[in-house]
Amino acid sequence: MQKYTYHCHTTFSDGKSSIKEMLDQAVRLGFTEIGISDHLAVHKNFMQSPSWPRFSEYYAPHIYRNDFKSAINNFQRHADNIRLIAANYPLKVYVGAEVDYMIYDGWLDEFADFRKQVDLDYCLTGNHYVFSADGETLYHPRDIAVLFSAEEQEIIIRRHFNTLTTAVKSGLFDFLAHLDFMRKAAVYTQERFMPELDELLKALAVKNMPAEVSSKGLRRSGEPYPALPLIEKMRRSGIPVVISDDAHHAEDLGADFDKIEKILQKMNYTNRWKLNKD
Repeated sequence: MQKYTYHCHTTFSDGKSSIKEMLDQAVRLGFTEIGISDHLAVHKNFMQSPSWPRFSEYYAPHIYRNDFKSAINNFQRHADNIRLIAANYPLKVYVGAEVDYMIYDGWLDEFADFRKQVDLDYCLTGNHYVFSADGETLYHPRDIAVLFSAEEQEIIIRRHFNTLTTAVKSGLFDFLAHLDFMRKAAVYTQERFMPELDELLKALAVKNMPAEVSSKGLRRSGEPYPALPLIEKMRRSGIPVVISDDAHHAEDLGADFDKIEKILQKMNYTNRWKLNKD
């Protein structure tokens, strides 16, 4: 069974456990390595979003930043702190970030500058928000059912999957997280958005970019992210996979990895990915 994870969060973002608590648990589990990937969500109009009241309920450092410059110093200190604490542990510890890919003018240049200035080992991407056509306004996916008609919601969700495809094609990220995260939107059905999902899987296959199979979906809804038919499509497309827990508590590290492993083995999914930065 996989003895590592690259998708977990600490109290630096919206996690409930400290760096030390996460590393202690990783050692108890017999992990050989771990990557800490706290959230980095930057949008210039976060506080002007109609969803800001909902966002602000979960506010934590480096979630909901208006620009990358305001995150650089603290994120680098966080990276340094992880490495300082990790020196006392018998496992390989990587420093990463989970980045929401935004589409408004200027975001990509700001992100590129951030990457040059902050010493990260890797970045994953996995969008948690949806946007207006110009990317200037963003929404929590649960709010669009109230704000928009069913037809408009469908357009917004299609834009979301197209954005993920753009993020994959950018080549800026090491793997894709919870690719059908947007199934929590009221308008979502897999069949309705299969054309966009197929384009996303095609982009992953062309880039040979890994996607995670996340046990968080099992914990939340009884089915992993992504859903089983999508995992099978990924297998047939030759897309590498990595098991993730998306842990926000130390006790969630490695949670249900055995169940995900059984799913992958039953599918004969042998194309596995491991971060190699040595």
